[in-house]
Amino acid sequence: MDTLQIAQEQRIAERRNRIRRNMENAMLPQSSASKDIAGMASSPEPRWEGETAADEAERVMREILDDATRAVTEFRVKADVSEAERREKEEQRTNMLKDEIGCAAQETEIRFNAIALRFETLHNQTVPHELRDALIEQEKQCGELLDSKDVILQKLQSHLDEKEDEYVQLLKQNRADVEEMVQTMRRKTDEILDAYALQLDMVEKTYEKERREMMEKQSEEIQQLIKTRRTRETDYRKAREAKLLETQAKLADKYEESYEEFNEAKKKYLEDMGALAEELAKCKADFMLNGERLNYNLQVLRERLKENKVVQSQYKRKLARLQETLSNLVVRHRESESKYQRANKNLTAQLHRASAHYRDIQHKFQLFEKTDKAKYRQLHNMHNQQCKRLVHRCLQVDRVIFEDILNVPWSPPDLKFWPEEQEDLEGLDVGAEAAAAQAPIELDPPARMMLQMLRSQAPFLVDANVHAAIQAVQGTTEEQADVEAILTTLKLSKTDEVQDMLEFFMVDRYDAGDAVALISPQEAVHALIAFLEERKNREKLECQDDAEGGGAQGQGKNTPDSRRIAADKKKAEERHMAEVDYWKKLAECVPAEHLQIWDALEKGLEQYLSQLRQRKALIESTDTLRVQNQELKDLLQEYMRSNINYELCAPPQLIMQNGHV
Repeated sequence: MDTLQIAQEQRIAERRNRIRRNMENAMLPQSSASKDIAGMASSPEPRWEGETAADEAERVMREILDDATRAVTEFRVKADVSEAERREKEEQRTNMLKDEIGCAAQETEIRFNAIALRFETLHNQTVPHELRDALIEQEKQCGELLDSKDVILQKLQSHLDEKEDEYVQLLKQNRADVEEMVQTMRRKTDEILDAYALQLDMVEKTYEKERREMMEKQSEEIQQLIKTRRTRETDYRKAREAKLLETQAKLADKYEESYEEFNEAKKKYLEDMGALAEELAKCKADFMLNGERLNYNLQVLRERLKENKVVQSQYKRKLARLQETLSNLVVRHRESESKYQRANKNLTAQLHRASAHYRDIQHKFQLFEKTDKAKYRQLHNMHNQQCKRLVHRCLQVDRVIFEDILNVPWSPPDLKFWPEEQEDLEGLDVGAEAAAAQAPIELDPPARMMLQMLRSQAPFLVDANVHAAIQAVQGTTEEQADVEAILTTLKLSKTDEVQDMLEFFMVDRYDAGDAVALISPQEAVHALIAFLEERKNREKLECQDDAEGGGAQGQGKNTPDSRRIAADKKKAEERHMAEVDYWKKLAECVPAEHLQIWDALEKGLEQYLSQLRQRKALIESTDTLRVQNQELKDLLQEYMRSNINYELCAPPQLIMQNGHV
C-alpha cells in the first residue's frame, strides 16, 4: 500500500511539473523568425519535422494576414485621399462664392445708398410730372436691386443643389466602396480560412507521420519493457503476499501479548488527555484574556503616543509663536519706550490746559445733568398725573358698576400710597446732587494709556448719551469724550480711584518717575473685572464694618467717602423700593375681587347681547313672513276678482266656499 501511494504521488508530481512547463512555454512571447533560427542554432536538441512544419505554416499565415490587412487598408487610404480632394475643391468653390457674394453685397450696398439719397432729394421736388418720373426711375432701380438679390439667391440655391447632388454621389460612392471593401474582406477571410485549413492539414499530416515513425521505432522497446514490468510485478506481488502473511502472524502474536498493557496504557493516556485538555482550555482562556489585555494596552499606548505627539507639536508651535511674540514685544517695547518718552514731554505741557478744560466740561456736564434730572422729574410728574387720572377713571367705572348696575354699596379704596416725606426727599435730590461737586480727575500718561486700552477692548463702556452730551461741548475731541464716558460708566470720580484701577493694569508696581509696563490689551477685560470685584468686596467689608460699629477704629483715607456712598446707595434703594411699591399699588388700585365681578358681568352682558341679537333675528324673520303672507293674500284676491273665473266649470271661489262649508 505504501509503495502504491508513493508511486501515485510521483506521477502526480510529474504531471504537475509537465503542466507548469507547458504553461511557461505558452506564456513566453513568440519571437521573430530570425530569433527562432538563432535559437534553433544555439539549442543542442534537434528540431522535429512537426515543429518545422508548424513554424512554416505560421509564417505563411502571417504573410497571408498581412496581405489581407494591406488590401483592406488601401480602401481607407483611397477614401482619405478622395475626401481630402473633395474638401479642397469644396473650399475653393466656397471661397469663390463668398467673393462673389461679397462683391455683390458691396455693389448692392452702393446702389441702396444711392437709392436712399435719391429718396431724400425727392422731398424737394415740386413739379408733379418730374416727381412721377423720378419715382418711376426709383422703382426701376429698386427692381434692378431686387433682381440682383434674386440672382444671388439663385446662385446660392444652385450651389446648395450642387452640394446636395454631390453629397448624394458621395454617399453612393462611399456605399460602393464599403461594399467593395466588405467583399474584399470576405474574399480575404475565405482565403485565410482556406490557407489555415490547408496549413493545419499539412501540420497534422506531418505530426501523424512523425508519430507513426516514432511508434514503429519504439514499439519493440516498449514490448520488452512491458514484459519486464509484468515479471517484476509478479515477483513483487508474491514477495508482498508472503511478507503480509508473516506480518499478520507477528501482529496477532503481538496483539495477544500486549492487550492488557494496551488497555492500562490507554486508560492512563485517557486520564492524562483529560487533564491536559482541561489545562489546555485553561491556558487558552488565559491566553485570550492576556491577548485582550495586551491589545487594549497596546491601543491605549498608541492613543497616548498620538496624543503626546499632537501635544508636543502644539507645544512646539506655541513655543515658536511665543518666541516670535516675545521678539515682537521687545521691539515694540523699545520703540514705544522711546516714543512715549518723547510724547511724555509734550503731554505734560498739555496736561494743565486739559485739566482746566476738563473742569469747565465737568461744570457744564453738572449743569446738563441738573437740567436732565429736572426734565425727568417733569415727565415723571406728568405721567404720574396721567396715571392718577386713569386710576380715578377706573374707580369711577367701578363705582358705576357697583352702584348703578349692580345696586351694591361701593366704598373707595385707600389711595395714599406715597409718603409725603418721600416726595420731599425726591424733590431735594437734584439740589443735593448738584451741590456734591467733586474735584477734577488728573490723568497721567499711564492712566491715559489704560483708558485708551479700555476704549479699544471694551467699547461697551462708552455710554451713548454721556458721549453725546460731552461731545456737544465746544473744544471736546472724540478721544476726550470716550475717556469721560468710560469714567462715568465705571463711577470713577477721583484721581485716587483711577490710580487704584491702574495697579490692576500694570505688569510691575507703578512708581512715580519710572517707566510703566502695562498688560497686554487682550487681558484688559480680565483686569477690569478683577478691579470691579475687589471694589465690590471692599464696599461690602466697609458696609459690614459700619454695621458692626468698628468703623471708627480703622478709619482710613476713603472711609467718609465710602460711608457717603453707602448712605446714598441706601437712600437710592429705599427710594427705588418706595417707587416700585407706589407703581405696584397704583396698578392694583381696583381690587382683584372687583375685577372678578367685572369679568362675570362682562360674560353675563355678552350672553344677554347674544340673546338680544337672536331675538332681533327672529323678529326680522317674522316681519318678513308677514310681508310675504300679505303679498300672497293680495295676489289671491286679484286672481279671485279676475273675469275668467266666471267662465270656468268649477270656479275657485265656489270651491273655496264649499271647502269652508
